[in-house]
Amino acid sequence: MPVPMGASPCAFARRSSLCALVLVLLWGVGVADAATRFVSSGGADSGSCAAAACRSFDYAYRQAGPGDVVEVAAGSYGSQSVPALGRSAPAIEFRAAAGGVSLAGLSVRGDHVTLRGFKTETANIDSGSASDPVEGVSLIDVDTKWQWLSNGRDFLFKGGSIGPMVDKQIAFISGTPASYRTTYDGVVFHDAIRTSQSVHTECLFAMGVQGLTVRNSRFRNCAVFNAYVGKIGSDPNPRDVLFENNVFEKSIDIGTTAAFYSVIFDKAAFANITLRNNTFAQEVLFGDSTTGTSFANALMVGNVMPKGWNCANGPVYRYNVMTKSCGTGDRAVSDLQSMFVNAGAGDYHLKTGAAAVDAADPANAPATDADGRTRVAPDAGAYELAGATPTPTPTPTPTPTPTPTPSPTVDTQAPTVPQGLTMTAATQTSITLDWNASSDNVGVTGYRLYRNSGAVATTPDSEYTYTGLACGTSYTLALEAYDAAANTSNRAEATTTRTTAPCTKSDKPKPNPRPKATTLDAPTLETATLESVVVESVSPRKPVLCKRQTRTCGTTSLTLTVETSEDALVTATVAPAGAHGARLRRPRRAEAPNGTARIRLRARSFRRGRYRVGIVAESPRGTVSDPVTVTLHVR
Repeated sequence: MPVPMGASPCAFARRSSLCALVLVLLWGVGVADAATRFVSSGGADSGSCAAAACRSFDYAYRQAGPGDVVEVAAGSYGSQSVPALGRSAPAIEFRAAAGGVSLAGLSVRGDHVTLRGFKTETANIDSGSASDPVEGVSLIDVDTKWQWLSNGRDFLFKGGSIGPMVDKQIAFISGTPASYRTTYDGVVFHDAIRTSQSVHTECLFAMGVQGLTVRNSRFRNCAVFNAYVGKIGSDPNPRDVLFENNVFEKSIDIGTTAAFYSVIFDKAAFANITLRNNTFAQEVLFGDSTTGTSFANALMVGNVMPKGWNCANGPVYRYNVMTKSCGTGDRAVSDLQSMFVNAGAGDYHLKTGAAAVDAADPANAPATDADGRTRVAPDAGAYELAGATPTPTPTPTPTPTPTPTPSPTVDTQAPTVPQGLTMTAATQTSITLDWNASSDNVGVTGYRLYRNSGAVATTPDSEYTYTGLACGTSYTLALEAYDAAANTSNRAEATTTRTTAPCTKSDKPKPNPRPKATTLDAPTLETATLESVVVESVSPRKPVLCKRQTRTCGTTSLTLTVETSEDALVTATVAPAGAHGARLRRPRRAEAPNGTARIRLRARSFRRGRYRVGIVAESPRGTVSDPVTVTLHVR
């Protein structure tokens, strides 16, 4: 009898032995269906990626099924994306080959995908749609300079590192839409540095989190805080936050100057917050009623931390080792640094006889420490002095992947590229494209449409209308022809950038009120007031210019569209993001009538490289917005 959708197989197996057999049989079917596919920088996006390597993550993910493995050959690749296709578990896993795989960028919009062993400039986990959360994404042993998460469910970042970055948070969790059940385990957050006190560049900036766990990780060279947990505007209040077994080195201001606090919880109504067995080189700051902050069920237990402020704000304190005792079991120690092997060199392991030994709560401590050693007594802080070293789990000998034998194919010829791509209509919410039909040796099945690199629809016709767009916004639109054998034309040769009709003032959403600045001993966290003009959006968010137009790089000039909350003067300042590149001789400025400004950039003004484009808006009454930064790539 078939099992109904959503029902447990065991509901139809009364006896445990029969239930186990049912589960094994079902599990075995999934394993048998799994396949290995291949990606190579010299591959081609055609076929199934099993007999011969394909070229892109996007195409490989489309061919793969739940539980498949995608082996990625060593080498350097351009930016890669995983499309939103609503895939179910088990995850499709992309594995970097020995020898190293470097990506210019990574954008994950799809569900249930694991990426293991990659080095990427950026890692963007965001479906781009508030109604479509990104579910079950894992980054394992990934090194990236910058990571963004929005609208995630069960996101895991395990091992690897995040950083460095200048004048920008290196790990940013957006609060709208909120993310649920986010975990960082064994990650090194490092070198979020700033060049001006007008910006904050926390290593972890977590807004509106609904379940956040950070464990066994290290924070180093983070300005202005190692981590900032809170909310902005209409973000939900953070809840269910756990920090355990982490080492928070001293946060910095500018250069090597130390800042004031290690971690901050502020400007929200927090619920279920636990900081357990961490080592802090500086105090944790908990906001109070003066900043609109409150705490329900908050606990500091088993930590090592300097303590200078009063003990009334924020959590309940238990079994901590601090410079001041605040609660049951706390130990007051005047010199915390003397407990560590070599704190100046970043070694926060405990010395024999340190006050933190056997000082933590035996009823509320992690089972292991940051090194994976079993906690015995246990000790306060991230490390256990006399913990039992776990027996290493033997690494299984990998089964050699057989060299795929090319299978004979009936049709390997791709359709021709659609020509004559033309915009025939544009409203404030839609764009209509028309093109000449492609040809194929067997027959064209249809056309796949893309918007900003994400697939949105297929059609058998030579015309399509993109709907649900924003007024006065530029979109990168593309299409590819495909045949019955899944051969596709070159999408890059049928790509265009088009803009919807301009907004009217009544179309523009009113900005959320900005929270007022709060004076702390730390630098001011916010500079905008309730009356400030706001830069609401910049598109495209990842602009690309080409010094020379090629098949894979299509535009030598582009327009940045900047949306503001009111009429304003918009200024764009461009500076090199690295050691090479040329600074523009003067900032670019444009008026924003009805809240929309357009700034033209041409490739001839730059050398090849990456640039930071800083955008601010000034209202007629003199208020200035917070800066917004986008990264420009010139190829």
